[in-house]
Amino acid sequence: MEQASPEEREQNNVGDWYLDLVFEDSRDISGTLEKIAENHGYTIGEATEGTELACGINWAYTSTHSESMDAQSIFLLIGAVIVMLLTGYLIIYNVFQISVAGDVRFYGLLKTIGTTGRQIRRIVRWQALLLSGIGIPIGLIFGYLTGNLLMPVIMANLDDATVYRSANPVIFIGAALFALVTVFISCFLPARRAAKVSPVEAVRYTEQSRTKKKKKKSRNRNRLFQMAWANLMRNKLKTILVVLSLALSIVMLNGVYGFTRGFSMDGFLEKFVISDFFVADADYFKYSGWEEVSPSLVESLKHLDGFEDGGYVGYFQDYRQLQVTKKSYVDWMTNRFNQFSLDELDPELLALPDDAMTEMHLAMYVLDDYTVSKLEVVEGSLEGWEEPGNIVQVILTDDYGNPIMDQAMYEVGDQVEIISSTDYTVSEDGLDVTRNSQLEESYTVIATAVIPNVITTRGHGYPEFAVSGESIPKGYEAFVTDMVYLADFTEEGTAAAEQFVQDYTEKIEPEMAYESKGKYAGNYEQFQMMFWMVGGSLSFIIGLVGLLNFINGEVTSILSRKRELAMLQSIGMTGRQMKRMLVLEGILTSGGALILAAVLNLGVYFGMMPVIEDLFWFFQKNFTMTMILAAVPVLLAAGILIPLLVYKRAEKKSIVERLRESEN
Repeated sequence: MEQASPEEREQNNVGDWYLDLVFEDSRDISGTLEKIAENHGYTIGEATEGTELACGINWAYTSTHSESMDAQSIFLLIGAVIVMLLTGYLIIYNVFQISVAGDVRFYGLLKTIGTTGRQIRRIVRWQALLLSGIGIPIGLIFGYLTGNLLMPVIMANLDDATVYRSANPVIFIGAALFALVTVFISCFLPARRAAKVSPVEAVRYTEQSRTKKKKKKSRNRNRLFQMAWANLMRNKLKTILVVLSLALSIVMLNGVYGFTRGFSMDGFLEKFVISDFFVADADYFKYSGWEEVSPSLVESLKHLDGFEDGGYVGYFQDYRQLQVTKKSYVDWMTNRFNQFSLDELDPELLALPDDAMTEMHLAMYVLDDYTVSKLEVVEGSLEGWEEPGNIVQVILTDDYGNPIMDQAMYEVGDQVEIISSTDYTVSEDGLDVTRNSQLEESYTVIATAVIPNVITTRGHGYPEFAVSGESIPKGYEAFVTDMVYLADFTEEGTAAAEQFVQDYTEKIEPEMAYESKGKYAGNYEQFQMMFWMVGGSLSFIIGLVGLLNFINGEVTSILSRKRELAMLQSIGMTGRQMKRMLVLEGILTSGGALILAAVLNLGVYFGMMPVIEDLFWFFQKNFTMTMILAAVPVLLAAGILIPLLVYKRAEKKSIVERLRESEN
């Protein structure tokens, strides 16, 4: 095999090995890299033939939000855990509280035979433990099966991802402990309440208000409504907890729906797509080369039906260096990279005076009328950009669309001095370059503009500039590579063009590749489908738990008042009036939960959604009450049907039988 020349190694990175590392988060990336290198016998610095490694940190982590990203993620995670824990706590607490209220006579009778409060607390806790012993394993199995169904859907949207199913006992143990702790915290107050029940109170127990109010005569004809409201207000704590637990379930359901609905395809495509089609050498899309795009492919595109406009992005591949002062060089490197350290620079350079001239690499693009229209001017103007001697300083944006001004080395009107060479020699170690001939160029900065990342070399370690074809020095035309070609089509011609480019790059010139708006739209739809499936499953579970809690509350509330309801009927209340009163109780409970959910939803919109919007650039917060409105008929139906069904079962027995049963 022929050995690559030093020039080839300099231009094409022949013989270099690259390793991409992905960490759990973006905290102290530089320090993490140093630890990894030290553990393997290397040091971080400029690459040499010894044990030093050159490294670069993804420019995206130098954005203005990078330092707060992890804090926001942690805040979001803690908030989600608190809401889930609170929801679970309220549901379980409500179940045990209602259970204790229903069995209060039983606990009173236990006290009459000498059972202590401590023993009763232990009884309640043992009930919780036994129920957990049944419910937690079922939940773990259901969660494991659900995860196995959803994970392939999630991982299918990630490149080069493989799904490995693992029943890791640590995960099961952690989930079981989390659930068990929640259960024991939730049953603490009900157990304490059961322990304090006196035998006398228990024998004639009915739910009563803990506050005494003066009786007032009312001329309001709606006595049933008043009775229903009074029944709910007897035990305000229980009513509040039922309403709160149900409202939280609805808010979580609506929040998950709003989260999945907030992803914007326009925002997603805006970051990656600036034209309908984008063709280049396949290596370009792998960040490993800037070979010329096929002229044959470009000509074929231009002759397709529906072609509207297109243009090239060229790239100078000669050896060219910026002439800058040592201070400008150091300032740019320090401002450009958050993780940059002066220790990474050549000591000889650092020893120079601030005004001493030095050289640094640059990237220079050649644009035409079509591609220059993709620039977004930040300072100055593009008027006269095509004239020889004019140059545009180009910069990128962070993930949130903010121009990274630290990439700008010059002000509008400054002179840019460049030394370029097509005849040079690279030393054997690849560290020194000797120019056998050179050309000194001078340009005037007419504007600073944002350039879309998708039409750059996609590697950004140096100052970047753009010029027109008129500014290419005579004799240097061969060193400008038409790196990429962009094309726009009419809506009618897009589908046929997509099929043509796909067939061309697969069958005719497989060394070519392309990106398109259609491709990214498909990726977005898969990404969105993943969130819809995961979010939909979570929403269903949350909604089901909330509904079951509501049903449980209604059923146990009615059953625990059998004696009271029988007494009301014994003094003249008709069955129809009884049903209306119980239905009103259900409607008031569900209505209160819906109103509270609507209020809490405002907190989610103004508190939680902005945090998510900062984390995902393609997420747009939107106010929605869809799931809350969808819950209205469900809860109203439950509030009406459940009391009717429970009462229908109870009224099968006579009033005398129900009174005697309650006394037993």
